[in-house]
Amino acid sequence: MIRVNVLKDGKIVEVDATTDRERFLFDKLGHNDWLECAVTPGMPSFIFTRPELKEFAEKTVRWPTHWDSVETLKECGLLSIEPVEFKGARIVPREFLNSLIEPKLRAKPGDTDVCVMYNTVVGTKNGQKTRVSYYMWDEADPITGISSMGRVTGFPAAISAVMIGKGLIKEKGLVPPEDCIYGAVYELFMRELTKRNINILEVTSW
Repeated sequence: MIRVNVLKDGKIVEVDATTDRERFLFDKLGHNDWLECAVTPGMPSFIFTRPELKEFAEKTVRWPTHWDSVETLKECGLLSIEPVEFKGARIVPREFLNSLIEPKLRAKPGDTDVCVMYNTVVGTKNGQKTRVSYYMWDEADPITGISSMGRVTGFPAAISAVMIGKGLIKEKGLVPPEDCIYGAVYELFMRELTKRNINILEVTSW
């Protein structure tokens, strides 16, 4: 079982991956879809760069029932990487499953992907409890043929590289994004994303 670091009550603790599931309604940016997320391994730099946080977890969003299906495969032993005996041969269950399922997961003509982001931060501002939420729903570009995953990973990296080349990002060495893209640089970064039709909605509630 993969273990993942999260923040609970201001302390770093380990939890099992794919746990702490949440089902939520994504009703922004012209959509109205139920989605489900679960804790997964990632790059949780906030755990170390923002010690004032009390709760933090990085989760992966999927359609409802996805995580239940993964759990079923796991319970059946089909995700195991330990070899087993099968009709006189030794096979790795996960490799066997992959050989069956991978061809069925290949995109067919006209198939596209979707990338969804939902972040929420709760704190206090001027003595009042405040929630700031960020929403993104991005789809593949049918004109260029660039997948949504390619868009939301490639464009931010390219924009950041240009900013470094222009000297707008001045920090040196291995620096997490939240510590080098802020203030005016952050505003410019968001405008550059919008130019590429990657729209992130910020909602503040009290």
